Amino acid sequence: MCVCVCVCVCVCVCHTPQIEYETMPGWQQDISKVRRWEDLPLAARNYIQRLEDLVGVYCKWIGVGPGRDALVVKPRKGKC
Repeated sequence: MCVCVCVCVCVCVCHTPQIEYETMPGWQQDISKVRRWEDLPLAARNYIQRLEDLVGVYCKWIGVGPGRDALVVKPRKGKC
């Protein structure tokens, strides 16, 4: 599995949206069985941290699969 991540951020200044694209490294590992933040690939943790930085919101739960238990709980303090 190869994951390539592209983050699209819309910044509104004077009611004119500006789109900025940012490309980040992906990861090859299957993360569907991961349940701890520390066990996610570094690139995945960096991706989540970048999203938090961009939107200014803490992401506590990260879904890694279709099941209700397929969640990783991100610790509140510290980055990757």
